[in-house]
Amino acid sequence: MKKILTLSAALMLFASIAMAQGVGLYIGTDCNSAAPQTATTTCTSNSGTAVSTFGTCVIPNGVTKSAFVGSIAIVDVQTALATIPDWWRGDACRGSSFTLATDGGIGGSTCAATLWDTAAPAGNNIAAQFAPAGNTARERFALGAVLYPDQTYDLTGDGSTELAVFKFNVLKQKTTGTGSCAGCAQGACIVLNEIQLQGQNDASEADYVRMTQPIAGHNYIVFQSGAPTCAGSTPTQNRTWGAVKALYR
Repeated sequence: MKKILTLSAALMLFASIAMAQGVGLYIGTDCNSAAPQTATTTCTSNSGTAVSTFGTCVIPNGVTKSAFVGSIAIVDVQTALATIPDWWRGDACRGSSFTLATDGGIGGSTCAATLWDTAAPAGNNIAAQFAPAGNTARERFALGAVLYPDQTYDLTGDGSTELAVFKFNVLKQKTTGTGSCAGCAQGACIVLNEIQLQGQNDASEADYVRMTQPIAGHNYIVFQSGAPTCAGSTPTQNRTWGAVKALYR
């Protein structure tokens, strides 16, 4: 009986560790599993930030990405409308209204460690795509960051440390008045579907480290009211090494 109890305890511990590995998305500038997952904003100004998001990952224990060179985070935004409003169109109406921070200074008081503590990225970018996989209700943001070619290193996970990966801000530009983009008040789900770790010597997408499991259910944010059901993730599409490599140019 003692052996059975010991084994059961070990399995429970393993399950709790496994559940911790994956990706997290939070409101604000730090990770907090008790934090609210709903953000609201007024749509009467073109200045300031509508919502700040904080993306994290826990790399599985013992998993190593050799010659780590950069990451890509896949963030999808979806509304209950058949076509996502122009306010979310980072590829069109509001192309300059989204900002990204990826460096060793983005850590908070809880998630102090970052993916970039060993080396700071040479640069980052936001690639916005309308209607991924033909879904016109969705806008996809691929948030990429890449190291300098001579600063790559082997990155190994410990299965427990939640690393800050990015800060992604949605600004209020073009929210109201002449030339504005409609849809600020529309409810939306902001979902962090995946974080990829890519290596300089990866031969194919099969070599990427992909993390998709939500950390304690915190891989999404509800924005405004009237959003569709947000729990869980939505299908992603692969981003190739070229998406990171292009940042060197």
